[in-house]
Amino acid sequence: MASQRPGVLEASANLDDAVRTLVHAPAAVREDEGSRWNLFNVYQQAGRSAGTTALERCVRIMKDPQEELSSKMAALWIVDSLMLEQEALLAKAVVVQLKFFTGVAKRNKEKERRK
Repeated sequence: MASQRPGVLEASANLDDAVRTLVHAPAAVREDEGSRWNLFNVYQQAGRSAGTTALERCVRIMKDPQEELSSKMAALWIVDSLMLEQEALLAKAVVVQLKFFTGVAKRNKEKERRK
């Protein structure tokens, strides 16, 4: 029996779930090869919506004041890792969130100046 690929909506939901799971288990992001492989697999299955789905979830986590710093760092690591996997899809999604990322960079630069 051949395995059936999920539909676009199901694949996007699977990607969103995989990102949420990894972000809340930061050690798995860096150390568990199986978790990373699963993330890349569901990312590819999500097709054209992959970049937007992954980035939107990661940005929501990074913006959420309730999230732990380790979760925010894991979300940033996921974006970085996925950018290496398929930069074109994710780059298009990053453009939409550019204001957020430039704001983070400016705040970081201001903190460095104050040190």
